[in-house]
Amino acid sequence: IFIIVIWFYSFVKFLITLSLNIRLSLCGNIINSLYCHNYLVAKLACSDSEVNNIYGLFGVVLTIIVPLFPILFSYTKILKVCFSGSKQTRQKAVSTCTPHLVSLLNFSFGCLFEILQSRFDMSGVSSEFRIILSLYFLIMQPLLNPIMYGLQMSKIRNTCKQL
Repeated sequence: IFIIVIWFYSFVKFLITLSLNIRLSLCGNIINSLYCHNYLVAKLACSDSEVNNIYGLFGVVLTIIVPLFPILFSYTKILKVCFSGSKQTRQKAVSTCTPHLVSLLNFSFGCLFEILQSRFDMSGVSSEFRIILSLYFLIMQPLLNPIMYGLQMSKIRNTCKQL
């Protein structure tokens, strides 16, 4: 049921975004990014794209920020309980929760930068820095997660220590 709900939510969100973009008449065709996403297309519009802006911000809040709060709240509660226990319990909690939190914060940072880069005038920031941070969002997630979770395995951890 959860999988069906998630697929249905994603499909409806895509259809709304597509219908909002189809009604726009575009004045340009140059996107200042490594890849194309919805808001960059809306910025090319000659017509009013206020509805797209509002829907985009609502979608960001609903998709990224709302799920972040219960996750951080639950980790706070878990760590609070674990840190009231023994030293071994604290070490186990930190070693278990750290990769999850690092991955979550890494993803959140990448999303935040992409949102800020597309919504605000970034002409004052060097193009090299913008490209690096765009690549960060695309490349670091698939690279960092296996490293973070792989370090939990003793053979990989010992090999990294030897290096």
